[in-house]
Amino acid sequence: MAEAKKAGRLKGKKPKLAPLQRKKLLADYETGAYSGAQLMEISGLSRSAMYATLRRARDEAA
Repeated sequence: MAEAKKAGRLKGKKPKLAPLQRKKLLADYETGAYSGAQLMEISGLSRSAMYATLRRARDEAA
């Protein structure tokens, strides 16, 4: 597994949202423009996936 990862062959599942979409989702959530339920419906993510995506977006911004 380590060798495959070094060679770039171990990719895993691709994220559902592009980086720009994650940034927009985070901005909409933090400004309060949309509720969590509305963002889940707009993005097509489950509750747990949405919060994981928000966490990932915060880490990317930092």
